[in-house]
Amino acid sequence: MKICELKSWHELPDMCRELDAEREKLLSKALLPYSVSSFLFRGQANAEWPLSDTLERAVGKKDMVNVLTYYETILSVKPEIELFAGQTLDDIPSHSEYQERLQSEIGFPRFGLPAYEYMVHLRHHGFPSPLLDWTRSPYIAAFFAFDERSPNADQVAIYAFIKDIGYGESGSSGEPKITTHGPYIKGHRRHFLQQAEYSVCTLGYETYQYAPHEKGFAASGDEQDARWKITLPASERDTALEELERMNITPYSLFGSEESLMKTIGRREFRSKRYQPKSDGKS
Repeated sequence: MKICELKSWHELPDMCRELDAEREKLLSKALLPYSVSSFLFRGQANAEWPLSDTLERAVGKKDMVNVLTYYETILSVKPEIELFAGQTLDDIPSHSEYQERLQSEIGFPRFGLPAYEYMVHLRHHGFPSPLLDWTRSPYIAAFFAFDERSPNADQVAIYAFIKDIGYGESGSSGEPKITTHGPYIKGHRRHFLQQAEYSVCTLGYETYQYAPHEKGFAASGDEQDARWKITLPASERDTALEELERMNITPYSLFGSEESLMKTIGRREFRSKRYQPKSDGKS
């Protein structure tokens, strides 16, 4: 993974152009140019934080969760979720169907995640999830990097990720594996507002575990994917959020809730001149 340390927010557009140029190089060198993935981006409020999904954080980073056990869990809570959400969540495989899929598919979830839409629904509503969320927009990723202050963070981070760089896949079943899962689902509106896609890390053969993402990235090496970690000073927060608002990237544009509307309006109003420090007139 290449580390790119920016000194100011205003360097980000040039960095994005450099990334586009890097992908063009990959396309020119690839054995399979059509298989070079598009960029995915993720913003984090503290550059020291690892890339970890909410399931990792819920159970502890050293532990792995059996894929079928996790599916049993989300199946068991489905009636309660449907009751309080006032909707029926369809097209969800039974326990036996899911188990059969795990046993028959080499390299799960190579051909997609069963109950993917349901898993995205859970992820967007705060249920611990093996899905690590990304966005196709570097500026939406920048919003998530700067949106909430992280105590004692000197830098925020934007990760850029190309899953496949045109040489096909390699590796053994004994290594954790990252797969990515795309945008074409009937999901929560936030999924579309945030231009979201997701990655998941699995380990095993027939019996699969959800593994920590950092282990999956470490196992993939530099011949299968390409990653960049772009850091910016956390002190650039006000400048970044103001420019992002001009792009209509705000809490409300990305979440669409009443709470996010209040957050957006509040930021705008308290940034207005009436709340700025008054000059004492001295030069």
